[in-house]
Amino acid sequence: MRSVRVIEDYKAQYPDAPAFKAGESISCGKTDPEAPGWIWCTGADGRSAWVPMRIIRRDENASDGRILENY
Repeated sequence: MRSVRVIEDYKAQYPDAPAFKAGESISCGKTDPEAPGWIWCTGADGRSAWVPMRIIRRDENASDGRILENY
């Protein structure tokens, strides 16, 4: 096993980031070609974040989806 040493605190980009729960409905928005496999999503409370597309189930061409696992 390889070990590492933390040299500085992590500063979150989104201080009020949402926490999506499995089964939750979300609204899916844009993707970013610089971050393949991720999509901008908004939860029912209006907070948004980048979410990995592999944990979202949505119909073809649908803007809404459902989270498959807690994130």
